[in-house]
Amino acid sequence: MFTQTALMSGEEGYALNFYESLKYEDDSVRIEVISDYPAEGKAVANLLNKSDRNIVLSLRVPGWTTEFSVQLPDREIHGTPRQYANIPCKSHSESVLKVRFSIPVVRHDAPLGSNRKGDNFEAYTYGAILLSQDDALSQLVYPLDKKLPEDFKITKPDGRFFIAEATIGGKKVIFTDYMSSGKQVPDGEFMTWIPTV
Repeated sequence: MFTQTALMSGEEGYALNFYESLKYEDDSVRIEVISDYPAEGKAVANLLNKSDRNIVLSLRVPGWTTEFSVQLPDREIHGTPRQYANIPCKSHSESVLKVRFSIPVVRHDAPLGSNRKGDNFEAYTYGAILLSQDDALSQLVYPLDKKLPEDFKITKPDGRFFIAEATIGGKKVIFTDYMSSGKQVPDGEFMTWIPTV
């Protein structure tokens, strides 16, 4: 998804900015991330420092997460949102980092006066992902109560997009990610700003 910025190098080492699976290797380092994001907020980063110098792997802590931890063999490190958790790696050593982070569902009210159809609209995000309803996946469900989804469950059916199921005010709602919306059926309908009761 973000291959050019997911992993960056700097003077002290490398920065991992995104938690999808990836592999990178050069003469001094091998980094492999095994992840099921966005279905789950966990990843395993395998780091082999082949160089003669100590390096730091800086793990970005997303601003939307409320819990972030890195389990090392000898300790656990907790991160602060919008900062980096810095993991030292000695020369000629290998490290296995178990990363865990929460992915909250957040409800957003439309700013007053922002929608030409009125002010009673809301949107939902799952971490950094804007959620959308798409009539190619299920009938559009609205208006919705101004509540957080209950029983939010996400799946990745084919690796290109995901489907999330939730209950809002007693109504079953199917969400997908905004980037995939409207691409399944020509002339289909989708919505991210959902009318509320």
